Amino acid sequence: MKKFLKVLEPPLRYAYYSIPDYLRYGKLFREKYNYLEKSQYYSEEKNKQKQLKMLQDLIKHSYETVPYYRKLFNELQLKPKDIKSLEDIKKIPYLTKEIIRDNYNELLSNQYSKDCLRTVRTGGSTGEPLSFYVEDYKDRAIEWAYVSHLWSRVGYNVRKVNKRVILMGEQINSGLFHYKNRDLIMSSFKLTEHNIPEYLKEIEKYNPDFIHCYPSSIFIIAKFIIENRYTINLKNLKAILCVSENLSEMQREAIYEAFNKRVYSFYGHSEHACIAGECEKSELYHIEPFYGYTELINDGKEVKQEGELGEIVSTSFLNYAMPFIRYRTGDIAINTNKKCECGREYKIIKKIEGREQEFIVTKSGNKVMLTGSYKILHGLNNKIFAGQFYQDTEGILILKIVPRNIYQAEDADYIYKEFREKFGNEIKLKVEKVASIERTNSGKFKFLIQKLQVK
Repeated sequence: MKKFLKVLEPPLRYAYYSIPDYLRYGKLFREKYNYLEKSQYYSEEKNKQKQLKMLQDLIKHSYETVPYYRKLFNELQLKPKDIKSLEDIKKIPYLTKEIIRDNYNELLSNQYSKDCLRTVRTGGSTGEPLSFYVEDYKDRAIEWAYVSHLWSRVGYNVRKVNKRVILMGEQINSGLFHYKNRDLIMSSFKLTEHNIPEYLKEIEKYNPDFIHCYPSSIFIIAKFIIENRYTINLKNLKAILCVSENLSEMQREAIYEAFNKRVYSFYGHSEHACIAGECEKSELYHIEPFYGYTELINDGKEVKQEGELGEIVSTSFLNYAMPFIRYRTGDIAINTNKKCECGREYKIIKKIEGREQEFIVTKSGNKVMLTGSYKILHGLNNKIFAGQFYQDTEGILILKIVPRNIYQAEDADYIYKEFREKFGNEIKLKVEKVASIERTNSGKFKFLIQKLQVK
């Protein structure tokens, strides 16, 4: 498909991208999307029966065609027929990034030629990028079916053309933004306090249906709108679609105040083992049951208590070329046992809390999540353009801030006071003024740069 698009002249490419997703992404997309629409209100029992069948098929395929799993199962004296329930998956050890790197070729199914596959490389937010194989067309079509199905809860319509502003990490060589196919692409790398009015002017001119963005980037624009009492006129805007970063409550509130539209967040990762999206009826995340089987694990045990933290461990039902079974994502979520009023009988999580590498380490060696620390800076929002925590020593945390002209010395005293009230004497804070906050390779503002190995 990508080769086909490259040979098209610009007018034909534009015409191609002006076709609604439902037609443009082909038969596989339509079949999966229609099934997701039909199955979303299945009973919990029917969901589990379907999951078990998908799990058993994956296990059988992995045992028969993947050298790593055949060897592992034989060492465990485990056969595919031994997986008789979803609970039986716990008989299989976790798959980690280290295991994937050490057994890269052995994890590839012998039913696939590398010539027919695409290599995916993760962003390496923990400092360790990961590579793996997927079926190119199948992966793209099915992934977009799931994403657009989640977005449909806030008005995304695959049978129509949806105009998006995309404010993420694309590099733009000339200018601040450009039009690509039917989308307005705006670079988070070039987003500064000085040029926000230019961003807003172009967004208003384009009048999108959705703004698809990093939370940190749209939050900067939202703060500008609020502080300058800027009236933004977007008649067609239906929702703000936040991706790839944790969305804090402070960010959510500011973005909603600025745009007066639903702020929608969903969870996914490059490995495509788990996907979850907020409900139209609440801010709870529904985990899609046929995308993969997901467990929340803490200290080797499944998390079951309300509000308990657990690592997302997922088994992908999508990637048969390089199966990921009980893959440790490193992402931390908050469990809930509640049922959602929407009627979907999915596994639900309250919130994505972050990654293991987004914990800080106290002087006594304890791990502490920086939850709520955005609020420490919230009282100084009009005095600080951006802030970022940095840790490379246990018990010591550096806060880098980009101050505005009205920032005063006593404002640092306020930060120290608020931080002590939250963390006591377990963390020593140092505030440093900097000219700018460096983005990641994918254009994100990271709230915490953690150099310690937090596991």
